[in-house]
Amino acid sequence: MRVLVLCVLVGVLHTRAAPLSDIDEKLSSYYKQCSTESKVDESIVEKARNGIFQEDPAFKAYIYCLSQKIGLQNQDGEVQTEVFKKKLEPVVEDKVVFDKLVKECTVPKENPQETAFFVVRCVKEMFPSIEIFKVAPSIQEQKEKILAYRKECINESKVEESLVQRAFKGIYSDAPELKNYMFCFSKKVGFQNQEGAVQRDVIEKKLGSIVEDKEVFDKLIKDCVVQKESPQETAFFIAKCMREVSPNLQLFKVDSFLTQEQKELRTKVLKKCQEETKVPTNVLENARKGDFQEEPLLKDYFFCINKQSNNLDESGFYKIDVVAEKMKKLFGQERGDKIIQKCIKNLENPLTTSFEALKCIYFEVPETSLAF
Repeated sequence: MRVLVLCVLVGVLHTRAAPLSDIDEKLSSYYKQCSTESKVDESIVEKARNGIFQEDPAFKAYIYCLSQKIGLQNQDGEVQTEVFKKKLEPVVEDKVVFDKLVKECTVPKENPQETAFFVVRCVKEMFPSIEIFKVAPSIQEQKEKILAYRKECINESKVEESLVQRAFKGIYSDAPELKNYMFCFSKKVGFQNQEGAVQRDVIEKKLGSIVEDKEVFDKLIKDCVVQKESPQETAFFIAKCMREVSPNLQLFKVDSFLTQEQKELRTKVLKKCQEETKVPTNVLENARKGDFQEEPLLKDYFFCINKQSNNLDESGFYKIDVVAEKMKKLFGQERGDKIIQKCIKNLENPLTTSFEALKCIYFEVPETSLAF
């Protein structure tokens, strides 16, 4: 994990006293403990990260819990001014701003929870660029969280997994279970609150981090971020609309958590294999939509991808241990093992082996287009 600049409340910065990894782990454990104890709605925490503070008792309890754990408030709820200063100094270089923060943001309120709430809101309002409640998760952690959300929402909504798989490929069924799934997932990522209201600022922040084209960004916000007659219809509409406006948009695909180096390598491999095999573009596009034609050039292309990715031995068959390790890193041990057992099988010849494996992965892992 990598620590971002944190607000004074959660601002345990990298010091000589402890390794950064130890601090990361401690902060992460604090977040989990306080979230569990307070039962705070994650969407409210997400809004606070963007400077929008709601008068919510569970949220105030969450902040106070964190404040105590890092020593900003003692057991009686009193602000520890010297601790406040110590955590603020590495972040705020302007002495005038620093002195103003200390003077105006450490004011005790009627109870410990209100005090903690006031301190954080005051700091954020006076110093908007500071990031709060945030430790940037590793790529692996982000992937695991999104995959966990999907599993939880599939179980909760009772949706057929095939409907979810088709939706990932842009084919949306009107099934109520799919709409329930969409709403469940939308809540977990903060796009809607528990009542189903669209959290426009959260969506804008997420889109802003991945959509560079301002015209596309504006269209996505204007056309797709729309409240419908029910929370389920709203979630369904947003997902479907975004797919239609920007078919290549990857909000919560596994691909979106690749490093820049990994993305560049993947692009290089796919381009090289398309040029070498001369597979027709329309055949590739059909395969990306789930239509796998018995086309020799497509089989050559899939074989080339596996070969360039070092997945095959000298005979052209899978190195099972190598592929298993990759699947484990991408999807975790349990799911990685299932994919290996179901999809990675050495068949009668190398071309058929690669073709059937990547076709299987396509349907087994709808949230990724890593295969081709």
